[in-house]
Amino acid sequence: MDYSGEPVSPDNDSGDPWIPDNRYEEFLVNAESATFEGIDVTITSVTKDSRNYLINGHPARHASFIVQINGESQTTDCYIIAHNNVYYSEWYAARPGSTTFEAATASDIMHTFDIAL
Repeated sequence: MDYSGEPVSPDNDSGDPWIPDNRYEEFLVNAESATFEGIDVTITSVTKDSRNYLINGHPARHASFIVQINGESQTTDCYIIAHNNVYYSEWYAARPGSTTFEAATASDIMHTFDIAL
């Protein structure tokens, strides 16, 4: 999401260096209604996270999604990250068939990000 036409950057639009709730909610609504070309993906549920994070010093928010990919259900984590006038989203999902070790290792990595209090 590009907010370069706005007078302040997304990580400062509330006066605090965090992604405000209205931007987070907007992202979730857009993610839930997203369509994907070339792959059958449907987002079936979203779990919000009320905490603020810092990823490489940039404000971030997190959400978990249950998705159906080609008919198979799986959980995916997403972080939305603010940098200058743009929000980026980073998604992680363990594909069906991943070992428990692979899924746990990747999940542990995702949870090493700093929680901003």
